[in-house]
Amino acid sequence: MGQEAYVQHRPFEGAECLIPFAGPFAATADGLSAWVSGAGADRICVYARAPQAPRAVGARAHRLMLQGLITLRRTRHEPGSSLFDFAARRTALAFANARPVAIDTTLPTEARLLLDLLVRLADDRRRCPSNPSLAAMLGVRSADLVSKHLAKLDQANLIAITRYEDLDFRQIEILETGAKTGMGV
Repeated sequence: MGQEAYVQHRPFEGAECLIPFAGPFAATADGLSAWVSGAGADRICVYARAPQAPRAVGARAHRLMLQGLITLRRTRHEPGSSLFDFAARRTALAFANARPVAIDTTLPTEARLLLDLLVRLADDRRRCPSNPSLAAMLGVRSADLVSKHLAKLDQANLIAITRYEDLDFRQIEILETGAKTGMGV
């Protein structure tokens, strides 16, 4: 669903009383930037409510996060709902001190598909499968390809991988949302 299909709305401040009643919506990318420029440290806004972050505002939120200006969180709107609330918390970092971010963060198609799969697993708190299992889920032949794309996602600061060698598994955190794959069986 493209951003144009959502009601466009400015970001909701975290304490606004109307937010529980809002249906699907998305702020514009510029609306999110404007909120960030005027918000004090630790202020929170919800910039979209949707099954997934609309492309333009999602990309802007990710860039602002990489610059160190906000942290991001995605939570299910209501139990059992297909809608997520995409929220940003303003950090104390001044715009003048924002970290530079490389413009080219293009990922190969397989890496984007892997990221989408990892997001779904993390949202459901499911344990992260092995590389051969991830390869099978993606319909690719090689577990080495999955390993290569996991490394790309990690280097692009899209995921963080924590390995538990003594328990023989790993946990993957989606850095945009803070969601993590589960630790159970």
